[in-house]
Amino acid sequence: MDHFKLTLIILIISSLSGIWANEPPVYLPPDVSSASYSGSAFAPLANPVFADINGSSLLAYRYAGFKDHSEGSHFFMAKILGLSFFYARHNYLMDGEGKELISAKTDFYNVSRGFFFNDTFGFGLGYSFSNSRDPLFDNYKAWTAGILFRPYRYVSFGLSVQDINSRIRGKPVKRKNIFSVSLRPFTERITFSLDAAGREGLSYRDMNYSYSLEARVLSDISLLFKWDEEKNYFFGIRMPFYLRYGSASSPIIDSYFSYNRDGAPHYFGAGFSVPNTIHNRAIVISERNMLRINIKGIINENEISDFFEKREIVFLDIIRAVKKAASDQSIEGIILRIDDAGLGFGQIQELRRELKSFRRTGKKVYSIMTTPGNKEYYLAAAADKIYFTPNSTFSLTGLKAEIYFFKDMLEKAGIKYESVRAGKYKSFNEAFTRQGMSPEARENLESLLKDINEQYLSDISSDRNLGRSEIEKIFQMGIMGPEKAKSLKYVDDIKYPEDALKDIGEDISIVKLSNYISEKERDYGWSRKPSIAVIYVKGTIIRGDSKISRHLDNMGDATYEKLLNYAFRHDSIKSIVIRISSGGGSAAASDYMWNSLIKLKKKYNKPVVFSFGNIAASGGYYIACTGDKIFSNRGTITGSVGVVFGKISLKELYNKLGIKKEIIKMSEFADIFSESRELSNREKKIIRKSIDFIYKRFRKRVEYGRNIRHDKIPSVTEGRIFTGSQAEHNKLVDEMGGLSSAVEYARLAGGIDGSYRIKELPKHTLLFNSLIRQDYDILLFPYMYKFLRKIGAGYFNMNGILYVMPYYIEIE
Repeated sequence: MDHFKLTLIILIISSLSGIWANEPPVYLPPDVSSASYSGSAFAPLANPVFADINGSSLLAYRYAGFKDHSEGSHFFMAKILGLSFFYARHNYLMDGEGKELISAKTDFYNVSRGFFFNDTFGFGLGYSFSNSRDPLFDNYKAWTAGILFRPYRYVSFGLSVQDINSRIRGKPVKRKNIFSVSLRPFTERITFSLDAAGREGLSYRDMNYSYSLEARVLSDISLLFKWDEEKNYFFGIRMPFYLRYGSASSPIIDSYFSYNRDGAPHYFGAGFSVPNTIHNRAIVISERNMLRINIKGIINENEISDFFEKREIVFLDIIRAVKKAASDQSIEGIILRIDDAGLGFGQIQELRRELKSFRRTGKKVYSIMTTPGNKEYYLAAAADKIYFTPNSTFSLTGLKAEIYFFKDMLEKAGIKYESVRAGKYKSFNEAFTRQGMSPEARENLESLLKDINEQYLSDISSDRNLGRSEIEKIFQMGIMGPEKAKSLKYVDDIKYPEDALKDIGEDISIVKLSNYISEKERDYGWSRKPSIAVIYVKGTIIRGDSKISRHLDNMGDATYEKLLNYAFRHDSIKSIVIRISSGGGSAAASDYMWNSLIKLKKKYNKPVVFSFGNIAASGGYYIACTGDKIFSNRGTITGSVGVVFGKISLKELYNKLGIKKEIIKMSEFADIFSESRELSNREKKIIRKSIDFIYKRFRKRVEYGRNIRHDKIPSVTEGRIFTGSQAEHNKLVDEMGGLSSAVEYARLAGGIDGSYRIKELPKHTLLFNSLIRQDYDILLFPYMYKFLRKIGAGYFNMNGILYVMPYYIEIE
């Protein structure tokens, strides 16, 4: 909250300072409600801003009775489309002097709407009216306005102006106002409130001061106490429950009673409410609930939404749901249904890590495999029990890397790919210039695949408690029947998915992942919540702005700079996580992205941490050489510190098609990048100098950004690719861990010790995309798709010089 906003609030409050208050002609429900704080469902009657506060109620009822009277008052509340509707039936009300009860038979109505921004400042408006058999309470009409300001975690200011333009029985009623402040001097579990109320025309000496105290104790049970200058005392208890029978709710039961001054009747009350949030620390009442996570098809790293579609599940949703369920008392276990896992090797390792952490709490994980496969089984092995379908053979074929070479195809079309590279292992161009792998590329790829294979085999061996020879036996057999897989202890049971669910427990309730992540937890904190920005860098790195596409991921240097500026300049964002899933792209764009971060780090003191996904290589690694901490999965593909230049010559194709092209140029090298001719030897030497210059800069970025000795640089550059574990050994990354590890590090580095938000950037929306989107395999032949993805870097980068990974590796 800046000084301008604070001044504006003070001016608003000051403009209303001549309005004083007294008791309302129609009584509110018995409560400890304050104009600056309340956990009650009927709080919007005290200050309409509370209709928009986190934890406001969707439905509520309360009964209030008086001693020695058989009939009491009934209060109802419902929230619809953001509006809070209230109705009260008062059978008895206090007389004008507040000492005796008289039969009132009064119906009271109110509608309120609040607007609360960034958990810091808000305003609200309410309208009330009544009907009564007693003329004293009939035809009451009034407006209520409120302001709430929470600049810090320990203080809340409230102002409620009531009886605005109020009339009762056709006569005007003096306006009233409640000035309020609430404090949390020790902890957010103890709240002390002071309210000063008075009617128009009275001095501050004549105001009525009331004090309230709320203490949240075990299981978020609240003990309530209120008193005023006239020696009226109020006591209450509020008990939240955490109910889950598939879906979750947190009803609250409350009970109150009062001891009032001489002559005033004592009252008591009880009720319930259903808030719009979940009290996950409350008293838990639930049956056997299992969180079901479906792993099927491509799961994006960050959200690409569609105007006509509901929000899609992204990878971070799954990770955070597993972490949340580990401490959620209402969740007994996780059911992981795996069908064609569209996750990369690094992502699977991240999810496996979270599942094992979940199991360490004593809860169970069950995998239901409906599709055989290397990735699918690797993920399933992290569970306590694996079910496999009876209608498919069980197969683990082992890991492989497939490299496609297009030189002959291009030559048949009359296309020649000319290339210059720096780094003997930098083999991106080989797909277009060779018919097979070079010895250096083969050496590097074999080293990489051996390490990934070792991770794969050792993890499965440990998960299934099988010897290494027993695991390798399945690769020798290749394919086997389900029962054979069970007898060899590769799986635990053979059942259809619906039968597997019954075997897990016929009394279980399934909690859908989409519902689980949409549940809002009750947050008792005040002021704006700190945030951690997660910036996703996916796909090819290009110049300019990113091109929004579901099929060819990319990140533009201009877009990246805008995202960084947003994250660094917003005060609520305390730290930044940069998640990289990119094999590189434009050398110039990569350097601009590197420079953008360096420049902003000098200007703003905010911690930055990198998280590597499935791949963070070449240009994707370049942008992380800023001296910040790097987390990587063991199976992440990274490194590839080298440079490659590529240019297509269509000279032969033009000759075949009869296409002639003439060029008029003002200098010798004006057409050096022309597609209609090949490079001359002199031009190749010039490009070689340029490539060597850029490669030298890349090596320097690695040397200084990663604090690696100069004599060690050749062993980690030259275009070599590494697994995450190899990169850690070579100081290219700092620590093994996934996105959740990076977020936790960012939380600590940012000094966040309470609740916080995750701000994911960028967010894309594609209008009408749902009407035209199809799966990749329908739009493109599988092999053609691999070719298009291979040349995607060249498609997005027309300047020729690339920091790009030599090939894509998929574990299939």
